[in-house]
Amino acid sequence: MKKTLLAFEPDYDFKLIAIVSALPAHTLCWWLEKKFRIPLRRGEELVLNSKRGAPESFFQVFFNLNEDETYQRWTLFGNKSGNGFLVSEQKMVDYYLKLEGDFERTDYLAILNSIKEIPGIVHYFDVKPEQLKSKANLVL
Repeated sequence: MKKTLLAFEPDYDFKLIAIVSALPAHTLCWWLEKKFRIPLRRGEELVLNSKRGAPESFFQVFFNLNEDETYQRWTLFGNKSGNGFLVSEQKMVDYYLKLEGDFERTDYLAILNSIKEIPGIVHYFDVKPEQLKSKANLVL
């Protein structure tokens, strides 16, 4: 029997901001909503199956609901779980803010500059998704 294989290459065309903060996820979401006027809601947890029989890892996910109006999607991922990390090569990062869609460079730079004004954020930095080994974990 002839088999046809479907090759799928995920799209990594998004902006990614790493955030180091001791704030709980719901508090960080509240600050992001207040600062950028975006409604973030909790989604289903992201589940990663571990290798070698280790337990599954669960990561918090928050996303915006008005992406159809603005052609922008904001997604906040928790990086730490009791059983591991979403992006294991950056263990010091607590959250990733993923920005997809119609973001001009000036808008993105304004977002980066505004994030520093949120109390409780210790450090943040721009991440190039294509340079991460675990980048496939950030594609929903």
